Amino acid sequence: MNSNYELIYEYIKDINSDNREIYDDFISLLINQKSNSTQSYKINHICNDIGQCDNYADIDRMTFHLSLQLISLEEKGFCLLFLQKSDIIVINNELYLLSNLSQMVPLCKKDDSQLLLVCPTIYPFPKEVCSPELLEMNVLPFITHRSAGYYSLALLSLLYLKGINLSLDDLQGTKLYYFLKRSLKKDPNERLCLYF
Repeated sequence: MNSNYELIYEYIKDINSDNREIYDDFISLLINQKSNSTQSYKINHICNDIGQCDNYADIDRMTFHLSLQLISLEEKGFCLLFLQKSDIIVINNELYLLSNLSQMVPLCKKDDSQLLLVCPTIYPFPKEVCSPELLEMNVLPFITHRSAGYYSLALLSLLYLKGINLSLDDLQGTKLYYFLKRSLKKDPNERLCLYF
């Protein structure tokens, strides 16, 4: 793959042969959003602290980029239980990359709208970024809708918005507002990962 990516791989927490292809796809997806050619995009700076996400435009871009990666992951038969700030790196102060797949779980083979959790890597789950159905889980294996990651991304975005004194109501009419409304539905089956 592109040697330009090697800088990024130094920051990824769980890079291995099993998920290298997923990360390659994530990086290509983000770079293609920025430019027409992955070859022409030069990676100059990588930051593993997204605390710099301190304005509406950055939060909007972060949410969009991570939503694209959640969709890409689902196309490969997986989803995420939740996302945390520490799971994200920033490339060139403009591309937000999911850099930790430790919360990745497979989708059910019979119904790919459902996730199958057999053994969580972290328990109890972090309340501030977890969907209600995961917080109420009391038996394994656990099957629920794959939208837990959407809910988590929405909560993460709201945490950043709160940091700049914006609420969901302040965003009315924006793409981010509609994404958050679709992702924060109480019923997991009604959640959508659509950013438009």
